[in-house]
Amino acid sequence: MQAIILAGGRGTRLRPHTEEIPKPLLVVGDKTILGHQIETLSKEGVSPIVIVTGFLAEKIETFVKENFPNEKFIFVHNEEYESSKPAFAIIKSLEHLKDSTIYLNGDVFYEPQILKEVIENKNESATAIQETNWDEEEVNVIVDENGSITELSKNLTKEESFGEFIGVTKIGVDFIKSIKDVAEKEGVEVFRHSFAIDLLNHVIHKSENKMAAVNVTKLKAIEIDTPEDLTSAKTKFRNE
Repeated sequence: MQAIILAGGRGTRLRPHTEEIPKPLLVVGDKTILGHQIETLSKEGVSPIVIVTGFLAEKIETFVKENFPNEKFIFVHNEEYESSKPAFAIIKSLEHLKDSTIYLNGDVFYEPQILKEVIENKNESATAIQETNWDEEEVNVIVDENGSITELSKNLTKEESFGEFIGVTKIGVDFIKSIKDVAEKEGVEVFRHSFAIDLLNHVIHKSENKMAAVNVTKLKAIEIDTPEDLTSAKTKFRNE
C-alpha cells in the first residue's frame, strides 16, 4: 500500500502563519502536520509516499529529505498550483499510483488509530467520518444502509448528513482505475477547479465502486484551514 499527500496549497486562510511556511509544515504539539502524517504512514508500512508540492515546494522537499532519509518518496510538483485545486493535483499524479493508496490532504492532523482503522477496513476503498455537529463549511456525507457512502458534498443539509468527511481515505486499485478512466474520458481540465471530494464523489456516481464509511467519532482529528483551527489543534493535541 502506498500514499499520496497533497501539500501544495498556499494556505491563504491561515495567513500570517503561512506567509513563509507552507501549511503542512506548521507545528501542532511537537510535530509538523506533514511529519506527523509521514510517521503514521510509516508505522503502518505504507510506502512509497507521493507528495504533491506547489507553494514553497523546496521547503517541503528539504524537510522531508532531512527528517525522513530512510523513507521512499516520490515528489510531484504541480506548477499550476495557483490556478488549480486538489482534484487536478490528484489526476496529475495518477501515473505514480500503482497500488491501493492512502489519500491525505496536507492539513489534517489526526489520531494514528484513525489511519489504522481505515487501512484495516475490509473494503477496498474506505474513508474516515465523524458524527459531529453539522457545519455548512465542512464536507458532509450520506451513508446507505450497507455503510457505503452515496454522497460527499459541502452542499448537504443537516437532515441529509450522516457525518463529516475528515480526509483520511483508502482508495483501492479499482477506484484508482475509475479515476483514470473518468479523467481520460472527460479530460483533466474538467477537474482543474474541483476539490478532491468532488472527484471522489464523481467516481462514486459514475462507476460501480463503493467507498465504506469508517466511523471514528470517538477519535481526534482536525482539518487546519484557519488560525482558529490551528489554535484548536494545538489545544486538542497538546500532549501528542
